[in-house]
Amino acid sequence: MTGLSPALLPLRARFIDLNLSRADELLHLRQRIAAGQDAIRALLAIGDIAHKICGVAGTLGFERIGQLSFDLDQSIIALRNRQTDFVSAWRKSQPVLDALIAALRGSAPQADGDGGAAAQARG
Repeated sequence: MTGLSPALLPLRARFIDLNLSRADELLHLRQRIAAGQDAIRALLAIGDIAHKICGVAGTLGFERIGQLSFDLDQSIIALRNRQTDFVSAWRKSQPVLDALIAALRGSAPQADGDGGAAAQARG
């Protein structure tokens, strides 16, 4: 977290606080895809969430989360722009999505039981 402007610390804390609910939402959408419940719409919603995350994660010191969400966003943009089909987009997105969910859970305060201090230090 070195080099982060003190003005960004409240935004970083808010980002961390949101990560568990983001992970839960992404997991729910992943389960919808696995169940065949409006799978294309669910994947596009995953892309929307990834896009929001990648826009701020790196700035707040979460480079891995930023990179994973960027990679996920790019895969789903290709589907949105009809440069790939759903099956190909999902195959490419699934392992990245799983890694992003794990990274988000790992940065959440509940993950370490100390109010987020370890998560903040990890960045």
